[in-house]
Amino acid sequence: KILVGEGEVATVGAPVALLARTEDEIAAVAASGGGAAAAAPAPAAAAPAAPAPAVTVGSGSGYTSANKMATPAAKKLAKSKGLKWEQIPGSGNFGRVTVDDVLVAAGEAPRAAPAPAPAAAPAA
Repeated sequence: KILVGEGEVATVGAPVALLARTEDEIAAVAASGGGAAAAAPAPAAAAPAAPAPAVTVGSGSGYTSANKMATPAAKKLAKSKGLKWEQIPGSGNFGRVTVDDVLVAAGEAPRAAPAPAPAAAPAA
């Protein structure tokens, strides 16, 4: 039995359907309250959450792994600066050490983000 129809909003953790072999089993689950939460109308949307803080280079992604990773360019730069890349907190995907992380660890400013491409002028 489908409890939440196509295009409807379901609350997190609420059942969206009941699977059973017979209609009696569905009725028994529904009577025990298994489908009551989903049968109720969805609550109004919650107020939007506060925006996430901006990610800063060198802050780390929060991911920890036994296998520390770094981009090849970051490894090469760290070696040229006399740093051990394994000791630099990574801010890339899965905690990967990036060139910007190495620059920050060396006390330098990270690279500037590339400037957006200028918009093409409309044809006259």
